[in-house]
Amino acid sequence: MRYELSKILGEKRLCLLFLFIALGNALLFYEYCMDDSPGYTMLQMQEMYRTETIDTLRERHEELREQMGWGNAYEGNAYEEDVYESDALLTGDLYCEYKLAGAVLERMEQAERYSEYRQQLVGDALIKLKLGLLGDSTSFSGRSLARGAGEYEELAAVEPETSFSGGIEVLVNWHATDLCLLLFGLGAGLFLLTYEKGLGVNKLTRPARYGQGRLYLRKYAAMLFFVSAGFVVLYGTNVWIGGKLFGFGNLGRAVQSVYGYNGCPMEISVGSFLVRLLLLKYIWTLSCATLLFFLCTLTGTAAVVALLTVAAVALAFFMGESRLWWLRCFSLKQLACVEQLFQGAVYLNFFGNPIRRIPVAVLCTVLMMAASLGAGIAFYCMTPG
Repeated sequence: MRYELSKILGEKRLCLLFLFIALGNALLFYEYCMDDSPGYTMLQMQEMYRTETIDTLRERHEELREQMGWGNAYEGNAYEEDVYESDALLTGDLYCEYKLAGAVLERMEQAERYSEYRQQLVGDALIKLKLGLLGDSTSFSGRSLARGAGEYEELAAVEPETSFSGGIEVLVNWHATDLCLLLFGLGAGLFLLTYEKGLGVNKLTRPARYGQGRLYLRKYAAMLFFVSAGFVVLYGTNVWIGGKLFGFGNLGRAVQSVYGYNGCPMEISVGSFLVRLLLLKYIWTLSCATLLFFLCTLTGTAAVVALLTVAAVALAFFMGESRLWWLRCFSLKQLACVEQLFQGAVYLNFFGNPIRRIPVAVLCTVLMMAASLGAGIAFYCMTPG
């Protein structure tokens, strides 16, 4: 593995390209953190969290709504611009301030009303189960309702914090880093397999004692190490930027404190959620990199690899849009959105029994990685240089 890895690290142009990818990822993530397209920024949201309570914010939100209604009027030919723009507003604009207050209030109310929301989920599930609206208790739908109600009932002791979680939100919702990591795997595969095959190096190594399966595994191990290093650098940069800008708050608070995750059926902390999320992303990254590495085994032409990659992406999107849950589970596009696995109690039908999506997602990802690796070894050994 060391020799194969030294090939990658010794190629200055390749290393320079990956350095630019890492810098580009950092800049794009920073721009995403500072995005003001909704009319406000995450920093302004954080400041409103510091200065307002949920009660004062409700009053402020109502006042802003009333001011907007009054400010729409004209007095002669003069437009009341001072109503809409003021240094006293965080955003400098009345409408944007109203949107900002609404966004913060929505997040605060999600945490405050969690107990009511959880009880409603349990109640609705029990009513549907009792009336048999989705089938009897022995059907998959009935068992799903019963299991969901039971899991939410076990969360009675969970008390979300009404605190700012912007650092978690930006880190979880940013997916461009995943695409950057795929370039690491593709670049390593093109250099170690496609490029060498195009030069005819395989004709020299194939007759050697370890020139087939073992050589492929060494190249594969070098690629995994390279991609893993890229994962640490890119996601480490994201964590550092998000932490510096917004912080992550109390990592011991319930994950239901984070906006959009009040439907999570698991009693886990924010810290545990982040660890699981990054671990799932890492497994997904290795699976995609293994698939790309296999595609690089098939040909000695980079253009053909590019076409095969486009075809694989198209297939992943097709499977990801399927109405069949099991088909979607094998879609790398769907598996890339691992944060969705924590947002609600949705189960898969396994011979009439409801099972959680997270272990299925892990199993599918590992199976695809193993299949790609096996196919890569077989093709590498069977095909002459």
